[in-house]
This record gives sequence, structure tokens and C-alpha cells, in this order.
Amino acid sequence: MWVDCNVHVEGWSPAQRLNWTERAQAAQIEAVIWSGTDPLQWDLPNPEGFVRAYGLHPLWVREETLTADLTQLESYVRAHPSAVGEIGLDRRAVAPMAVQVRALSSQLQLAVRQRCAVILHVVRAHDLVFPLLVEHAVSRFMVHGFSGSPALARRYVDLGGVLGIGGLLSRQSPRLRETVRQLPLDAFVLESDAPDLPPQGSRVSDPTDLPNTAALIAQVKGCDVQEVAQVTRATARRLFGDLLAQGD
Repeated sequence: MWVDCNVHVEGWSPAQRLNWTERAQAAQIEAVIWSGTDPLQWDLPNPEGFVRAYGLHPLWVREETLTADLTQLESYVRAHPSAVGEIGLDRRAVAPMAVQVRALSSQLQLAVRQRCAVILHVVRAHDLVFPLLVEHAVSRFMVHGFSGSPALARRYVDLGGVLGIGGLLSRQSPRLRETVRQLPLDAFVLESDAPDLPPQGSRVSDPTDLPNTAALIAQVKGCDVQEVAQVTRATARRLFGDLLAQGD
């Protein structure tokens, strides 16, 4: 029923992982995408069988290892059904923006070559990301943790993207709520970003937060929660295709 399009399992508590299968079944979580960040994380054990995406996150981009990291990333993506992510640009990162742009460009090219969806991380750098999406003809992507305006959202959707909605919607954000209200329901997918970006009142996020996020979306849009579940699930499966089919 519920598809969580972006989590970081390496940050989960032992309890979150220990009883994951039972919790997922109880909450009707049918798929969770564990996004990539850096080469060490790509190799972490995955006994639960989470769906994996691989990417070099902008906060982990290092100029001195970039060529080797990108070569290793390509081998992972070629070896498995995958998405490329979490990748992007972040003006808080250590790496100079020029290096981040080089890393993002290479990864976008890889995604297009391998016909993979992209999971984007963009912080204070939307102005730089749009030209790169156009230049590399990227049309299958999700903007993770979206919190921007309706106008910004439409620019991404017009390029073929969808927007990841999670715990930020619970934090009384008028701008994000207006974005959800104005855009069509199929412009969105659900994500928890667990354990990050928790809902208001929580210390960490979890995939089992998705029904509450869906209820907030339904409230803002004046529709039924079941409709939110059906449409966001269909959008996620359309975006990620073979990647989610692994869990069927």
C-alpha cells in the first residue's frame, strides 16, 4: 500500500532494524528505497533486503577521490537494478560548488545511460540544478524533501520530476501546504527520509510515518487518504519501475 521513496537505513536505531519486517507488515509498507550517500555506505549489509539506490551525496563529495568514487558508483549501478541517488547540490557542503556540479553532472549522465530514475538532494541551489537537468535530458527524477513554492514545484514537474513529501508537511509550513494544495496529486511521492526530517513532535522519522503524511496531504487537498495512497504508490512505481519490481 505505502511506498517510502527515500530512507537512510544506516542511521536507523538497532530497534528499528531488528523488528523491521513485522513493523512493515503491520503498517502495510510494501517497499522502501534505501538511498546511497558514499562508497562505504554502498557496501553496508542489507539482510532485510531493502531496495537499494546508489549515489554520491553532495555532502560526501571529495575532489581528491571523485574520479575513483564515480567509477565505483558506475560499477554498482551497472550490476544491479537501481536508482541513482541521493545526489545533487548543497551550498552547505564542504566541496566547492564546481566540484559538486562535476559530480552531479557525471551521475546524471550515468542515470540517463542506464535508464535509471534519479533521487535529487537540492539545498539553496535550485538555480544551478535546473540547467543541469535540461542539459542532460533528465526526465525521471524525484526531488527529495521538497519544501519550496508552487512556482518552483511546477518548474520541476514540467521537466518530468515528482516531489518527495514527508515529515516537513507536519511542521506548519504554509508555503509547502500551498504547494501541495495547488499541484496535482500525481506530482508527489511519499518519503520519510528516516531517520532524518522527522514529523513535528518526533525525534526521528520512520517509514511508518507515511500514513500520517498521507492524511495531511488528504486534508490539504480535500480528498480521501485512500486516494493519496493509490496515486502516490502508482507514481512511485511509474518513476522507479524495475527497481520496485524487485520486491514483488
